[in-house]
Amino acid sequence: MAMTKSPLPACNSSRFQESGLHELSRAVTAYELILRAEAQVLQDKANGNLVSARVIGYLLLELHAQRGVLTDKPFSKLVDEIILSAQDEDKPGAVDVVFRLGQKYRDQLVRACVFDFFSLC
Repeated sequence: MAMTKSPLPACNSSRFQESGLHELSRAVTAYELILRAEAQVLQDKANGNLVSARVIGYLLLELHAQRGVLTDKPFSKLVDEIILSAQDEDKPGAVDVVFRLGQKYRDQLVRACVFDFFSLC
């Protein structure tokens, strides 16, 4: 199945604009890197990295949306983690940061769900 459209909202989309995220320049920088990573995956058809890019993208959006409940700390930590990690990479390799962080958070989520499932048994 070929995917041609990005399910992550573009920076100029109404969903992104309504979120208020566009007013936070560091967050926009991090999100644009995520969108670049997703676009690269779609072009290269590397589906394993697609999941990682989308996990980190939606996590960023959700942490921002839930900051009234969670505070700004988790959102700010993720933005900083993306930007600081990307600064350590060369320009073309910066999107690899997105894939690694997406995989890290995906693995942590799976482990948390598995632990919760088996603790109920």
